Amino acid sequence: MEAPNWAQKFDSFLDQAEDNEDKAEWQSCLKDLQEALNICDTRPIPDKEQRRQQVLMKMGGLYRRFGRYDEAVVYLSGALDADSHVTALKRAAILGELGVLYRHKNDFVRAREVFSEQYLLAKETALVAEAEMCRAVGNEGYATCAVTMKKVGLLAYATIQIEERIARAQALQDRLAAGDMDEKLSRRYEQAARRWETIGLDRLSLCLIAAHNFDEAVKTTKEAMTKQKGMDPTVTALSRSFHGNALWCAGQQQAAQGVWNSTTGVCSPAMGLCKEPSSEHADYLELLADAGIDFDAYDEQGFSALDYAVLSRNQTATAANKDAERMIDILDRSLRKTLAADHERQMPQSTPQDAVQAVEAEVRQRHRQANVRRYYRNLLQEHLRPQLKNSLQYSHDCVRMLRQQYASYLDADIGRRQVFDWLYYVPYDDFRTLGHMPRPAERSVDSYRRLATRMDTSRAVGTSSADEDIFLVFFSYRWIGHNMPDDGANTQYSRMLNAVEALIFQRGLTAEHVGLWLDIACIDQEDVESRERGIDSLPMAVLQCDVMISLEDDEYYNRACREQHINDIMDLDHKEISYVVAGVATAANVSEAGREMILKWMLETQQKLLSPHSPTQQVPVESPTLQGWCAALAADQALLSLSTRCAIGLVLAICFLRTKSRGTLPATPAELSQTWELCYHALVTSEQTSDFLLKPTRSAQGFLATPLCSVNINGRLDFLFRFHIWLPDSQRGVTGWQLHSHQAAARSWVLAGSAVDNSYEVVESAREQATHSEHVPLWASAEQKELTRSYQTHRTSSKAVGTGIYVKASLRSTARYGRDASYVIPAGSYHLTEVPHDGFYATLFSFDAQQGYIADAGILGPVDGKDSVQNRYSGGSKACDLARLVETARGQEPEMLDDIY
Repeated sequence: MEAPNWAQKFDSFLDQAEDNEDKAEWQSCLKDLQEALNICDTRPIPDKEQRRQQVLMKMGGLYRRFGRYDEAVVYLSGALDADSHVTALKRAAILGELGVLYRHKNDFVRAREVFSEQYLLAKETALVAEAEMCRAVGNEGYATCAVTMKKVGLLAYATIQIEERIARAQALQDRLAAGDMDEKLSRRYEQAARRWETIGLDRLSLCLIAAHNFDEAVKTTKEAMTKQKGMDPTVTALSRSFHGNALWCAGQQQAAQGVWNSTTGVCSPAMGLCKEPSSEHADYLELLADAGIDFDAYDEQGFSALDYAVLSRNQTATAANKDAERMIDILDRSLRKTLAADHERQMPQSTPQDAVQAVEAEVRQRHRQANVRRYYRNLLQEHLRPQLKNSLQYSHDCVRMLRQQYASYLDADIGRRQVFDWLYYVPYDDFRTLGHMPRPAERSVDSYRRLATRMDTSRAVGTSSADEDIFLVFFSYRWIGHNMPDDGANTQYSRMLNAVEALIFQRGLTAEHVGLWLDIACIDQEDVESRERGIDSLPMAVLQCDVMISLEDDEYYNRACREQHINDIMDLDHKEISYVVAGVATAANVSEAGREMILKWMLETQQKLLSPHSPTQQVPVESPTLQGWCAALAADQALLSLSTRCAIGLVLAICFLRTKSRGTLPATPAELSQTWELCYHALVTSEQTSDFLLKPTRSAQGFLATPLCSVNINGRLDFLFRFHIWLPDSQRGVTGWQLHSHQAAARSWVLAGSAVDNSYEVVESAREQATHSEHVPLWASAEQKELTRSYQTHRTSSKAVGTGIYVKASLRSTARYGRDASYVIPAGSYHLTEVPHDGFYATLFSFDAQQGYIADAGILGPVDGKDSVQNRYSGGSKACDLARLVETARGQEPEMLDDIY
């Protein structure tokens, strides 16, 4: 086998990091840089010192963007020392980043010293030096302005320096536009020069405001606003902050509020300020709060201003952390006002005490969610990822390392233990001795209290050989008793014993070294805060187990019908049955023979359900119910193949929800639970048979969609039923392309998690006032390889093609939905669904053209109007695995609907 070319791999990671930097995909950029740094630290490559310096510099700049100033200083200081033969130009670039950090840390004197050294170094070189001189002189001017705003002489000097920055940035753009420069350098500095000009104009406004030249300040920031095309969303947000500030100081308060307020889906001025906390940014945020700006909005990443402020918080008593805490206090005060107004509007009969309690509970919930995101990012990026990238495969040694890292992570910081729960497990020998599943009522019994064992650091590391480490089994299963994990016959307990014994035999394990992860024992079922920690830690529990075993119930249909007494009528005619059967057959690639078998059973069963009890008895015939259909299927399951049974179950679930939807009736939680069980069984079974295939694809909005029923008439979508899931994997589509409409009326039924749905008013506009450009979708599939407007059920790719029309989108309404909720998106209405990048959300979803259809429904993209191609590959995700994730999540959220992730 040929040895890896590590230098080539390094260059590849660095190129990817720079591409992600250009697209403002900061998390992906960080991942690529960490991979490149690992190669420098562990592999023999040429020019190691220079390469390491390059990565450290970029990481310092990235951590500065995250508001993690102390870490950024460490990386940049390391970059200065990494290469003993560093060039003056490279040193100037590093000093530039370091100076910006000192400025954010409010150390303006030191910042000015660093920028001065950078300026002198940059003067010695040519093109790249022009760029560094441009940045250095502007930053020095800004630092000068901040040090002594009241001294007229220094203020004038600062103005001259910032004006020089603007002129240099413009000259650099002109030079690059001439086209005679190196392509890589041109690409690198083209956007940077435009960004430096924009930032220079914004900072010049501060000097003009200090000189009471308000009209000129407004003119300057307005010019900066016109140069925002394709800019980093944070830079754009900060530019809006400066423009609003100039308008406010000029006495144009209403115009300033219009600039500061932001629609959902874009980085707002408040978010931009919170990403990089400083005393200056805290002052601006205070101004926005006093102006009544709504901070309760989310950007294209699904984060709010509070999320960003919490992300930049650390445990050290630094000036930057004090600034972050001050900004959080400002956000909390504003958030309380917004929530109180919402509560009063929605619940006018509520008492003042109830209103205060509701608001405080929501604020605590927002903080908890922000902290979970912050700690997950810290845990995955800085503690687990560096270890995982050195592991060639997911082995027991790898799992043992993850347990050690996780336990050490919690052990080192009490704050982490307030967010995450320890990893617990049930020793298999104890489980076997107990004789039944643990029960909530046994909480006070010693046998139950001792059943769950905490995985501490020493146990995770192991005291002797690896074969004595605990082999952990994660069990995914249904609670089949009434609010209990098992029934009176210990059905689930027996199945678990059988599964573990088979695993022990297959793997050559010993029973005393096997542990089980069971939700009933490993997640606190009584204390609310402890339970929340356990639920939030669920993904980490899965990650630290060696295997996952999912128990499927042989009495599935009987149980589904026994547990809930649902008497809603589902009287289906021949046309409706044939229609849905055909759609399921298309979605699941069912053969013609299989389709005929499904249709035959449905029609024969319909006749049975409609027939009198006997030819001689005149008994009134009741309309069939879903319960009656399920009972009939349970009675015939021995006569039907596995694929036919699950296809029929899917047909029943879809017919039921179609009936409810067309009657504009909401599905009750019990009804949705039963229909989900029918869908779940079909999704899980699809991996066990080759004649019933359900496959997910990646949507343009980033979630995974599995078609369950699809009916196209002459290339036009008439009805579609899908299973949607947003994973905590940061896949949320391409920035700028999330806003869209549907040709057919859409309805969602929420299975797990929560999300915010935003409705927009979209009107045609001149390009200058436009927020987006209009596009129409084209689809391709394995069968239809050419892109076409005809809808493709199993599409492999899609393309958004510009129409040449520009539009302006304005937020109309926002609503949050959680488990068991149902909501409608009318045909042609523009909306976007917000799910945080580390959030989890799952729905059943339908398009129904008979409830509304608009042929020209479109997709909105950036104003530049470029076409966008979306690969629909799911990344190897299987429908069965996605369904099990949702089932596990539903099992952990019976009381608190929005608190899974």
